[in-house]
Amino acid sequence: MNILISGCSFTAPQNGWSSNFSKKDPKFNISNIAHPGAGNTYIRRQIQAEIFRKSRIDNNKKYDFVIIQWSTIDRWDYPISFMSEDDAPLIKLNLHNDDWVGKVGYTRNGTSLEGKSKIFYENLFSKYGQLLNTLDDIYYTQLFLENLGIPYLMFSIANFLTTEASFDMIKSIGDIKGDLQKQKINKLEIEKLMNYSEEANSLEIIKNKINWDKFIWSSDFKIDNIGDGFTEYLINKGEPFKQTGNHPDETQHTNFFNDIIYPKFISEINSI
Repeated sequence: MNILISGCSFTAPQNGWSSNFSKKDPKFNISNIAHPGAGNTYIRRQIQAEIFRKSRIDNNKKYDFVIIQWSTIDRWDYPISFMSEDDAPLIKLNLHNDDWVGKVGYTRNGTSLEGKSKIFYENLFSKYGQLLNTLDDIYYTQLFLENLGIPYLMFSIANFLTTEASFDMIKSIGDIKGDLQKQKINKLEIEKLMNYSEEANSLEIIKNKINWDKFIWSSDFKIDNIGDGFTEYLINKGEPFKQTGNHPDETQHTNFFNDIIYPKFISEINSI
């Protein structure tokens, strides 16, 4: 079974959760195209390009299943044409590689406020807009995969609506007492993203079009049908990030795979 996997740095490590598929069964052939710092629009387009590329190369080796880890909603990435090393409009990329010149690449700035990316976050960033973009990316990808008849599952780095609070909580996990979900709601004053005027209600429409049953939630807690992801899984276990740079370590990746991803994956392929 050829399985395509994509995401950001919570999926990219060679010893990350996806490496456990082959340990379960050698028939699982994994292609992991996740990139650190990837935003959700980049992830969407990357999946589309890879599936079309695979189809062109060898029809007999098409992907049989896709698993997508969506990143945080605040990440912004945009395709640009690189005519020189100074062409990135928001981030000065130290390319030092002639292969980039004359090609289209992505500015993947993660959540950095350094350099010219500060322009975007200070002047253009909108939580509403970024959430809408992410829901668009999810909905488009679901339609794309369903149109091709490729089964899939998705999960998130954290709950899209409470990511800031979740990351703050996990950094001080030893001080957290009582109910996690109450802590989360109290720590973050959630903007009224789901209440709109008639002129701006497309977010609610897209949210209701998404097939949330294809998501792998790590807990039963949900805000307006949007549930928890990898970060909250660790919080519920009382664990901080054990890898430097606010990331899970190999053991945490393995536990998340065994507890959350693999059972849902097996259930899904058994229902096909």
